[in-house]
This record gives sequence, C-alpha cells and structure tokens, in this order.
Amino acid sequence: MTFRSSSLVQLSDPKALGVIAATGFFVYFLSALSWYGAIYRLSLAWTTALVVPGIPLLSILFAVLFLGERATIREALGMLIAVSGVLALVLGADPHRKLPDSEIIEAVHEPLI
Repeated sequence: MTFRSSSLVQLSDPKALGVIAATGFFVYFLSALSWYGAIYRLSLAWTTALVVPGIPLLSILFAVLFLGERATIREALGMLIAVSGVLALVLGADPHRKLPDSEIIEAVHEPLI
C-alpha cells in the first residue's frame, strides 16, 4: 500500500480539500502567468533555456528549505553545472558571434502596450 488509510479520512474534510484546491489553483495560475509573461518578453527558445534548468534547482532548494533534505555532493555539482550553463547563456558565452538582425529582434520582445 502506498498511502495510509487514515489519509483518506482527512480528505473528506471540506476545509482540507479547499486548501488543497486553492493551493493547486494558485500554483498553477501563477506558474502559467509567469511562463506566458516570460514568453511575451523573451523568445520561446530563451525562456525554455532559462526555465528548464531552474526546475531541478528549485526542487532541490525547496526540499532543503521545507523538508529538511540535504543535497549530496553529486546534486551540488549538478546545480553548479546548471547555474554555470545558464550564466554562460545569459552573459553570452561567445561574444564574437554575430547575430543576424532578425534573430536579435526575436530574442527580446518589447511589450506592445
């Protein structure tokens, strides 16, 4: 069995279900709002390149902060590699690369409003 039977009793409490539903809604709503806001300002490629490495980093950070987990050396090295990759992307790992004007325009979008 992967869960305790007493947990099902707790789910019958409308207050607990309300908290679960509200938390899920706001987490989903805020993450979708952030994602689409980032895509609006940056291109999809840049947004994806910045967000995808951030997911495991935030997961480990939240597990350490809220669950009392301890990151292993292997996880710490992985985080350093991911942060280094994002920094290299953001700071421009190849400053000699000449982007066509159309690609520069696509990298950053100015808000239309």
